[in-house]
Amino acid sequence: MVEMGRHLFHSMVKDYHIEPSPQHYSSMVDMLGRAGKLEEAEELMSQIPGQPGFLLLQSLLGACRIHGNVEMEKGMRDKGVRKEVGYSWVDTGDADGSLYLHGFSSGDTSHPESGKICRMAKCLGLEMKILRENMWETKSLKMDSFSRPSL
Repeated sequence: MVEMGRHLFHSMVKDYHIEPSPQHYSSMVDMLGRAGKLEEAEELMSQIPGQPGFLLLQSLLGACRIHGNVEMEKGMRDKGVRKEVGYSWVDTGDADGSLYLHGFSSGDTSHPESGKICRMAKCLGLEMKILRENMWETKSLKMDSFSRPSL
């Protein structure tokens, strides 16, 4: 998939004489980042005319985090790039129908029970990881049973 993306990107310029737009560069950097080709993504980003957009920088920062490139992530953080904080609201209403909303964001410890909430989130994350691994294992077993020729 990455090879095809590279080919199409270079073909735009070479074969069709189309100058890549910032969106073309952004798509390429995102594709390379998702594929773990972070150095290549960073190199391509340096070729973008003008300054790379903030969303593009966030995309590369996220790819660094996913693929464990701590040094590149630290370098980007030192340059002031930060992932945008996500916000959530939870209905903590009572059975009597009253509605209470609590808003929180990543890293927020203002809730009086934030310690319990973080522990619960970690437990849920581990459960989801176990379920995901079991799901792939089950799919793999099913695929193996279908792919064996019967004698």
